[in-house]
Amino acid sequence: MPTFDIVIPGRDVPQDVRYGSKLVEKFINYVMWDGKKSLARRIVYQAIDLLERGGEGPALGTFIKAVQN
Repeated sequence: MPTFDIVIPGRDVPQDVRYGSKLVEKFINYVMWDGKKSLARRIVYQAIDLLERGGEGPALGTFIKAVQN
């Protein structure tokens, strides 16, 4: 048995295509089910667009604030 711990570095999440945010891409990966990333992307983008139509300021800022809370 080895006397040391094997450390496997985690993979860095790429930035989102539309907003350039790693948090949005991570949320898309969380929403994704059965490998259907395009469907998850559509769902998340529609939700952010609804936030934008709500008029509570910038949609991405509202999304980040909601995730942090």
